[in-house]
Amino acid sequence: MSPAPYALTQLKRLREGCGLTQGQLSERSGVKLTTIQKHERGVQKSAALDVAAPLAEALRVPLEALFSDSISSEILKRRTAEGETRE
Repeated sequence: MSPAPYALTQLKRLREGCGLTQGQLSERSGVKLTTIQKHERGVQKSAALDVAAPLAEALRVPLEALFSDSISSEILKRRTAEGETRE
């Protein structure tokens, strides 16, 4: 079964790539911790813009990176090459 069209399939990968805990991402984004946990576990099948946009902003990635493996891979590869770490 393929993921829902607006499932945040790359959220956990991007969060971990930024070196953030779920709690830290929740604090930075203003998105409830339980919402982040549900998206990462795949319990929440789709995301509204009012959830996805603050997460993308907190992770400092374009919105589409939360949904696309190829975009998230490129971002993480670039950040690793540049030696970027969390703030």
